[in-house]
Amino acid sequence: MLHTDYCQLFFTEEFKNCFSLKKSFFSLLEIEKFIFMTDSFSFGFYNNIIKNAKDKNEVCLPLSSVKSYLNADNKYERFFDFEKYILKKAVMDINTFTDFSVTYEKIKESGKLTNKIVSVNFLINKARQPYTPYDNTIYKMLELVKDKVSNPEEIYRLFLLYVAKRGYKYVHDNVNYVKDSFSQDLEKNLKRALMLNLASDNLKLYVNEFKRVKSPIVLFYTLTRKLNEIKRYYPKIEELLRTSKLKDIDSISYFKDNGSFNFSNEYIKIFVRYYSDKKSVIEIYLPENIIEKIESTPKVTTYFQDK
Repeated sequence: MLHTDYCQLFFTEEFKNCFSLKKSFFSLLEIEKFIFMTDSFSFGFYNNIIKNAKDKNEVCLPLSSVKSYLNADNKYERFFDFEKYILKKAVMDINTFTDFSVTYEKIKESGKLTNKIVSVNFLINKARQPYTPYDNTIYKMLELVKDKVSNPEEIYRLFLLYVAKRGYKYVHDNVNYVKDSFSQDLEKNLKRALMLNLASDNLKLYVNEFKRVKSPIVLFYTLTRKLNEIKRYYPKIEELLRTSKLKDIDSISYFKDNGSFNFSNEYIKIFVRYYSDKKSVIEIYLPENIIEKIESTPKVTTYFQDK
């Protein structure tokens, strides 16, 4: 759904469950592998050739079928180009992001002087257990969050995948971003940061408060007071309160236990969660230059009042 300055995406529960142990149409497609693969050709290779091979270790296919299975019927007349730009990349993705190992042999047209490739013979092997290589650089990044995640081995493998696709700096920046920005739900925010590259944002954490409040109304008024303070230095907020999803912040007043509000764009990021029996949360992220402007002005700031 498109709005003035943001876009909402809605996913079915079945889609969400493809990342869990629950079985669904999407999990049977193993769509989580597609996120890490370079392009659609790789997923076509996996879904049409690897999965259809079943227990076979060797599959020989006409070149036309290979192109069809990879959704590349009209791509590259010469095999040299098809191999360079599609086939090799697809095989590399399979070997990197799945527990299959694939090699192939090119078969030329027999009885003729041409070197035309007419078919491809794939050798497919499935590892009994996925191989997890040791990488000292990744292990050092894991050490930064190891004590705050439930399954360090899973996070290590996740780091491996993102390093293979995005590089060490991408993972390192997002790990540090999450470590410095979140004191709760670190594992969930780490996965979210890696997927969305939250470290690329130019927004910095300005308000990070946890305190008990008597009601969601108190939480709402606390947030609006803080936003009113910021508006004196950052008039853009006034516009966002009129024209974007941010105008819905009054819904916080009606929160039930564990209710949350989340707004994010290039100008500001706000996260609020209400708890009836423990500390509630307010987080506000602002551009660094705005934070410097605010902090350069002497003032007394109170984030929460329980009265």
